[in-house]
Amino acid sequence: MRRVVVGEEDNRSDSSLGRHRSFLLMCLAVAILLVLAAQETAWASPTMHGLRDTIPTMTPTKDPNATPTLHPSATPTATLAPGVRQIILQQGVTGYEGTSDTYLDFGQQSLNHGSDIWLEVHSDGTRVSLLRFDLLGVPADITLLRADVQLYAIDRTASRIATARVHRVLRDWRYDEATWVNATASALWFFPGCSGLGTDRAVVPETTETLAGISYRYSFEVTDAVAGWLAYPDSNYGLLMVADAASAVGYTFASGNHQTLEYRPALVLTYLEGAITPSVTPTGDPMYTPTPTPTPLSMVFQYGVSPEIAPGIEYEGVSDTYIDAWHSTSNYGEDWKLKLRSGDVEAALIRFDLSLLPPGAYVVDAELGVYVVARSNTTHLPASAYRVVRPWVDVEATWKKATGDDAWDVAGCNDPVSDRVDAPDDSQVLGSKGISDWWYYFDISDMVSHWVAHPEANAGLILKAGESASVEYELAASDYPGGDSDYRPKLRVRYCLLTATPTATATATATETPKGEVSGVVWNDTDGNGLIDEGEPALLNVEVALKDDGGAPLEQCLTDVDGHYAFSDLASTWYRVCVLSPSGYEPTTPHEVRAWPGSGVITRVNFGLREISESHTILLPMVVK
Repeated sequence: MRRVVVGEEDNRSDSSLGRHRSFLLMCLAVAILLVLAAQETAWASPTMHGLRDTIPTMTPTKDPNATPTLHPSATPTATLAPGVRQIILQQGVTGYEGTSDTYLDFGQQSLNHGSDIWLEVHSDGTRVSLLRFDLLGVPADITLLRADVQLYAIDRTASRIATARVHRVLRDWRYDEATWVNATASALWFFPGCSGLGTDRAVVPETTETLAGISYRYSFEVTDAVAGWLAYPDSNYGLLMVADAASAVGYTFASGNHQTLEYRPALVLTYLEGAITPSVTPTGDPMYTPTPTPTPLSMVFQYGVSPEIAPGIEYEGVSDTYIDAWHSTSNYGEDWKLKLRSGDVEAALIRFDLSLLPPGAYVVDAELGVYVVARSNTTHLPASAYRVVRPWVDVEATWKKATGDDAWDVAGCNDPVSDRVDAPDDSQVLGSKGISDWWYYFDISDMVSHWVAHPEANAGLILKAGESASVEYELAASDYPGGDSDYRPKLRVRYCLLTATPTATATATATETPKGEVSGVVWNDTDGNGLIDEGEPALLNVEVALKDDGGAPLEQCLTDVDGHYAFSDLASTWYRVCVLSPSGYEPTTPHEVRAWPGSGVITRVNFGLREISESHTILLPMVVK
């Protein structure tokens, strides 16, 4: 691996230096001012997804005897709920000097790397990294909601994907003394490389994350470990990161010595204010099971499954489809599978209605689960989850269009500003678990938090496949056959209910909850296949009725010249929508379906009709979400 050479001596002659001494002194003064300015503003405007064009050539070192100073509580951002705060601990930022880190190298077993500007892991186990944050200055009266370690990847040995595992370390070590053999100058690891399970490191990892590229900040959730350290400070021996991969690859991360401050490791603590401390139950090794108060609640959203908060009601708030570059005008909203193909040839759109979450919910974390039902060969496929910003309709979206009337700015939902966000929330490698487990989970905590804070912005997500040898993976969609409903996409959300202190005002101001809408089109399905095909006309003046879930009529309307109908200003509850077939027509899709319009959400229900003929056979059903 190419190393950064810092402070290389200039070989120019003394006479040359003499001639240019004034010029060099002036340049040096300017450089020092620029470095100081960069340090002053680094955290305020970090470049999170790309290396800076220029990096100051300085090598900060850590004083092992320094008194740790903590980063002050950050001002809450717009996405933080009332009472939720964050502390960010990062070496050299606002005086914090509590980071210890190094890596252990099998090839250099007696060499310490505590002063290096990078941390390394390798999939063959020959390099592992150690990291610790001093927490002694963190306020004792916080209720910890979440803790995340952030590491910035600056290099890798090959364009390959790896899985990083983060374990708690169980014995003391020193960043300036630890080697492959020794934890400190006077103490050996139980097994070299901090590999002793239950002695050097915990058996079960705190978390695993997929490493799929560089110039990117990866986040590792370590809430349980940090809660244990806050309750029992003497147990804070930090973390060990190791890597696994199908083919050999090494990843390099910025250490606490890196020249660019925002690339250095950071620990982000999200907590509730107040004199409540986490309750932690110790066990003998010492392993801890933290139980923060209030205890996070959990809700699982899966089509056809009753959420715990609403037993007896089947959840139908999922919309999904896939789009295909090879069939750019075809819609697959009624298919029972979602497809991903290498090279972003096929991509999957998924959206969950979150209106069942109670008001005041603060999202602790959220994960999307998808189930692989088939693949074209055994090649592994990297897949990434991106938040979508352009509204789309499951029964209308194609590679070219988000809805029947609105095209993607870049085909395939590929404009990184107007179609979707630029950076994925998480990436996973499909096929990497072998045949033992076909469920794959994506951490989408940030996008779910965004949707809860801004319900009107919930346009779902898109799963996109990266580069690999040619392969197609099929995932179970929300239309997957009823007997196998457990395989449908599912979203698990852990949340806390926050109670804000009321503020007295002279006049109460009511906040109106956004209303939902059920709308769609009625079309002449001339071939009777239940799909809106090119050239099939809309039907004018067809009556569509809206009923409550018990079947009582609420309102009705007639389709316009485009076959469109709409029922607006609807509360979030179950309705029944039905089409009244005109004389001489028969339905090619179910004539009545249940629909749940979420808060600020448009739920689409389309109806197909065709002229009655003795040779026609009615095709049912069409599942509409």
